[in-house]
Amino acid sequence: MPRRPKGLKSRYGCSECKRRRVKCDETKPSCLNCNRLGQSCSYTLITPQFCGGTKPVPSSIKWQPPKSGQPDRCVFRLRDMQLLHFFTMKTAETLSSHPEVQNAWKTTVVDAAFANSFLLQGLLALAALHLASQSSADGEDLSILAATKIEQALVQFRHEVRCLSSQNCDAVFIFSVLIAFYIPASAGTAINPSANFFGDDFSVSVVKWMRLFRSARDVYDQYTSQIRERSLSILISWYDRDLPPPTSSIPLPEGIPINEYLADQLKRVGVPEAELAYLISTSHPEAAQTNVRALNLALELFGIDGEHPKLLEAQWKVYMPTTLGRSGHPWHSTDGVDWLSRSFAWLFWIPLQFIELLESRDNISLIIFACFGLGFGRAPGKWWNSHIPGLVMEMVHRNLPPDSRELFSYILPARSDDGLADCAITASVHPHVSNT
Repeated sequence: MPRRPKGLKSRYGCSECKRRRVKCDETKPSCLNCNRLGQSCSYTLITPQFCGGTKPVPSSIKWQPPKSGQPDRCVFRLRDMQLLHFFTMKTAETLSSHPEVQNAWKTTVVDAAFANSFLLQGLLALAALHLASQSSADGEDLSILAATKIEQALVQFRHEVRCLSSQNCDAVFIFSVLIAFYIPASAGTAINPSANFFGDDFSVSVVKWMRLFRSARDVYDQYTSQIRERSLSILISWYDRDLPPPTSSIPLPEGIPINEYLADQLKRVGVPEAELAYLISTSHPEAAQTNVRALNLALELFGIDGEHPKLLEAQWKVYMPTTLGRSGHPWHSTDGVDWLSRSFAWLFWIPLQFIELLESRDNISLIIFACFGLGFGRAPGKWWNSHIPGLVMEMVHRNLPPDSRELFSYILPARSDDGLADCAITASVHPHVSNT
């Protein structure tokens, strides 16, 4: 019997044809062989253990054998390769205003993702959301794909958090930062169109988002030296690889009651003196101490001062020693200040007690959070953050008691009969919006 002619090998054939060692015609989504046999057809490959670039991967993020009972097998599909390429070429550049941070997302983070499948799935989920924001035709499918991937990632992430060690702290730290981008970016997508980030449910939206930064902070506190050594803190703060100190450099005067000092600081952000007596009378000393720490950080990071809040462009002795990058070129198209990095630094360093005060709708904490909204509003508007500053302002106004809302007019005087005018909010705090 004549031998069957040997077919040419197919490098990109489907998994079933490779298993049967037959030539695949590579038709997608299902090849002719699988169609004829009525079999499921998929084009997959197992991710190799490698890292991008020529730099060696730090030992802490090299591949480790999966723990018992914890499968770490990651199937990498053609769509995943497209998403990873999109992340490195497009998405990474929207996560910071500074080239060094963008490069860290493209290299250091991707290296770590190849060694930690949950982090890889997180990167792909964020890239899918970004691509969905640019594609009306595939937007729904991409949003669903992103939701599927982030759920898969979160299952393993929770396991890694419970087993946090020097072996996985890098990936856990990066994922904690990554998910802080994903939460606001996913609100209102096809998979959850009714989602309203910073919506009526204050504790579920704002507090959840802020606690994500706190998760990254907790990992940093436990493994500070390792995260500094790997230069991972650059994801939070490009201008200080060791991260700025956890408190403002504004000195606390001795011999002055904390509530009196807090009142003086609130004057600096424009709170009318007539309103101060009521605000201070409702503030306990412990809450006042927490609010002072958060407010002083906002004053120093965002430069809010005077009878009316003003975002200054002056140099900063701690956080911003120069308004130019190390290469001598400005990285912000409007004023040379990296407001996104400053905003993340504030979220990273605020006391945990401040988040709890926000959750309880403390009036002074709400006003301080509005200061954050002003600072964040100066960051370049990207696909994932352009809606946040205006919603921060609207949310703060909505949660202040009716008799305290008048003091909020010093931040946003434009109102409609039903509350703050959305268009006025967006225009006043976020004039630079981009679809990128």
